[in-house]
Amino acid sequence: MEEPLKALNKAMEALYALIFTIVLVLIIALTIFYSDIEKLSNFGGFIGGVLGTLIAGVVFIYVKKTYNLQEQELRSTKEYIKKQQFESTFFNMLTMVNNIIDSISYNYVDAQNTRNVTARGNDFFKYFMERLKENNKSIYDSHVHFNNSITREINKIDPENTTYQFDFLNFGFATGEKNILPDPLIIGIWKNEHPKEFVGLVYKYWYLQTDTQLGHLFRYIYNTMTFVIDSWDDFETQKRYIKLIQAQLSNYQLAVMFYSGISPVSRNSKGEYKFREIADKFGIFQNMEATYLLDESHFEYYPETKFKNR
Repeated sequence: MEEPLKALNKAMEALYALIFTIVLVLIIALTIFYSDIEKLSNFGGFIGGVLGTLIAGVVFIYVKKTYNLQEQELRSTKEYIKKQQFESTFFNMLTMVNNIIDSISYNYVDAQNTRNVTARGNDFFKYFMERLKENNKSIYDSHVHFNNSITREINKIDPENTTYQFDFLNFGFATGEKNILPDPLIIGIWKNEHPKEFVGLVYKYWYLQTDTQLGHLFRYIYNTMTFVIDSWDDFETQKRYIKLIQAQLSNYQLAVMFYSGISPVSRNSKGEYKFREIADKFGIFQNMEATYLLDESHFEYYPETKFKNR
C-alpha cells in the first residue's frame, strides 16, 4: 500500500512544481512583453500549446497512477478478506484437533493386574507408544491374540508365500509345503524381511484394539493440512500454517502420528499414503527425538524430512 501512495504523491508534487514554473514564466513574460502586444500574443500562444500538452500528460499520468492504486487497494482488500476467512476456519480446525485429543480415553488393566486405569488425552498416546514398543521389541513375549492377528495380516499381504501360511483351525501351525512353523516364528521371519511393514501392522493392531478416536483425529489433521495446501499456492505460506498444526501436538502424539503414516490404516483406496507424503514434504516430524521412536533407524521412513535430532 505504501509504495503506490508514495508514487502518487510524487506525481502530485511534480504537477504542482510544473504549475508553479508555468505561472512564474507567465509573470516574467508579462513583465518583459507587456508593452508589445503582438509579441505577448505570440508568446501566449506558444505557452498555451506547450502548457496544454504538459498538463494533459501530467493528468494522464495522475489518472493512471490513481487507477493502479485503486486496483492494488482492491486486490489487497480481497487478499486481506481471504486471509481473515482462511485463518478463522483454520484456527477453528486447530481448536477441533485439541478437542478430539482431549476426548480420547482408553481403559486398561495395569501391569500388576490389580486395578483398572483410564488413559486420557496425552496419557493415552504415551500408553499407545509403550504398547508398540513392547510388541516391536519381542514378538515371542507377545500374547496369542496379537500373534494371531499379525499373522492374518501377513497372509493377506503375502498369500502366495507358503512360509507365512497359517492354519488357525490347527492351533496356529502353518501347513504350507516349505515350513510348518508356530506363528511367532512366522512373524519373526517376516519382520526381519519387512521391518517397515511389520511396524505398520503392529500400529494397525493397537489402533483396532484401543478403538478410540485416533482415526477421527488423524483424518481431521489430514483434512486441515489439505485445507492449507488448497488455500495457498506459495509453499512457504503453506509450510508456515502446517507448522502451526505441528506445534499443537506433543512428542507422544507426533510419535503415534509418525507410525500412523506408514500403517495400512492410512492408505487410501488407491493404495497411496497421502498422509505420510504431506507430513514428509513439510517436515512435520523434523523435531522428533529418537527416544520417542521404536528404533532410530525408523527416521528413514520419512526420507524427505531433514530431522534435527538424527
